Amino acid sequence: PDSLYSLILSRIDQLTENQKTLLKVASVIGRLFRAAMLWGVYNQFGDRERLRTDLDALSDLDLTPMDTPEPELAYLFKHILTQEVAYETLSFATRAMLHDQIGQYIESTYADVLDRYIDLLAYHFERSENEAKKRKYLLEAAQAAQADYANAAAITYYQRVLPLLLEDQQVPVMLKLGQVFELVGNWEQAEAIDREAESLASRISDAEGHAQAQHALGWLLRKRGQYTEAEDWLVRARQGYQRLGTNSGLSHVLADIGEIYRLQGKYTEAQGYYEESLNLAGDIADPRIRQKARAHALKGAGSVATWQGDYKTARELNEESLAHRRDLGDTPGVAALLNNLGIIARFQRDLTGARQMNEESLALFREMGDRWAVGQLLNNQACVASDQGEYAEARLLLQESLLIRRQLGDKAGLALSLNTLADVVLDEGKFGDARPLLDESLVINRELGDQTAIAYLIEDYAGLAAAESKLEKALRLAGFAHALRESIGAPLPPSEQARVDRMVAPARGTLPESLVAMEWEAGRALELEQAIELALSIV
Repeated sequence: PDSLYSLILSRIDQLTENQKTLLKVASVIGRLFRAAMLWGVYNQFGDRERLRTDLDALSDLDLTPMDTPEPELAYLFKHILTQEVAYETLSFATRAMLHDQIGQYIESTYADVLDRYIDLLAYHFERSENEAKKRKYLLEAAQAAQADYANAAAITYYQRVLPLLLEDQQVPVMLKLGQVFELVGNWEQAEAIDREAESLASRISDAEGHAQAQHALGWLLRKRGQYTEAEDWLVRARQGYQRLGTNSGLSHVLADIGEIYRLQGKYTEAQGYYEESLNLAGDIADPRIRQKARAHALKGAGSVATWQGDYKTARELNEESLAHRRDLGDTPGVAALLNNLGIIARFQRDLTGARQMNEESLALFREMGDRWAVGQLLNNQACVASDQGEYAEARLLLQESLLIRRQLGDKAGLALSLNTLADVVLDEGKFGDARPLLDESLVINRELGDQTAIAYLIEDYAGLAAAESKLEKALRLAGFAHALRESIGAPLPPSEQARVDRMVAPARGTLPESLVAMEWEAGRALELEQAIELALSIV
């Protein structure tokens, strides 16, 4: 209120000139300030005894009471408004000068532990006219916040430093900002900043930045389920890395192209890319960069082995990748590998191990604020809960997973969680509730071209048809799914095959053997679109 502001201003006016100056300088340091910093920043208060006398006077007036005694000797503005009034009485030029002096004092006094003061240095130099230090510490604060997964702070710092940078410095910072936006699930902003970085890099002939921006766009679009466009950007990035002779970038992008093929059930093509990625990783001179590239390719190859049913190889590849990630201190990589190993454990019916690995992975992803990965883990944990007959828990997990995936626009993830929820509903015998879930998931996967996901869905439709006494359709759909899995090399885990067999058993046990064989073969002969239309036509 104006009356309180006037009262504080009046009290300040009654101070000695030295005390007024002291209060104003202290207001620039912050609400809590140390006597040593006051002296170090502005040693025109006379000797230290005079400074202590004036500080005691301000404390007695209850403006800045003592907070910490000697040897630290710190004082605190009792009311934040007192600090604000004192600060506002300074001219902009004087404030900027004092902020610069405070920043330099911190630099010289705490040189050995400067990383503890990055945020404070960014705060003071940003309010100074020291442009070089302003850029330096805002950028360092952004990078430190990103490393600590203080995502909101990282976004703010990157946005504040970007306008201060020269064009040839902006591309890598834009891409880091894009990474944080992607992590927190703000994919529209991530795509916008990545596209801006790609355009700028092209305009200023920054070949490395151009390839990195194309790579970032491709990976982001992969998450959004836009596989054709994602592959196009990744291929462009591959060409850029090839022109640069950058084996590390080339190894990573090849593995990411392999991921696009894996997600569509094209395992032979995917495996070829992972093998090429691994070969290139071996030629990287820097041991840590080589280790990171190798871990990335091993993870992809392990995923292919998982879906092809080679669990021994899958576990070995993922465990080797995990060891690399742990050695590198790569928390996101560790969390992703725990997720993969949890899937393998579930397929091998080690449900306790799967649950433990999922929980560890989910905790790490929540800590990082990675909503996309959290959506994945919630779905995977729901699968384990369902396998254990904990259907209520599975529903709760899927409720959160579906919410996240709808909010993000994660098409592939949404389709998967819908299918998982349909599985839960089918296992509970609530067949009428399953159909809309299956239909929505199938429409999405038809668009994405994910043949493995489509095989899972067709199997569920077969079970639904059998439960509703549409026995010929059940056999035809099951026959198609079996043939599709053979063609893409993605066999069901034994436990899941047993589930499909149980669902289709009414048809096999009711119809004559000759009709069973005929419908099964008719299903195997269906084209993909014919099978999809047959599934959607079950009423």
